[in-house]
Amino acid sequence: MPVPDVLAVSREAVRSSSFVFDPKDVFLAVEVMSPGTKTKGREFRPAQYAEAGIRCFWRVENEDDAIVVYTFELLPEDGYAPTGVHRGRLEVDRPFPIDIELTEVTW
Repeated sequence: MPVPDVLAVSREAVRSSSFVFDPKDVFLAVEVMSPGTKTKGREFRPAQYAEAGIRCFWRVENEDDAIVVYTFELLPEDGYAPTGVHRGRLEVDRPFPIDIELTEVTW
């Protein structure tokens, strides 16, 4: 069972003892890449999340000491479609509206 670096789940699914969530309750899974997790985060995890039916997936990478966020949405037929590469600013409306100045975020 994959354990993403960040999960955004429905409020109703969260309990004080929540450690595992039903994929239908997961809005977003985020993987933060490190040198040792690039293959897992770029190939294996997206396939696992797509198979589980998780609607959105983000991959966060360090490019020249700057945060870059790659965003993906689940296709109806299978797998993820890329929806953006965000440098400097992450502004999206799915799975929920978010607007973050990435230059203000540090590793």
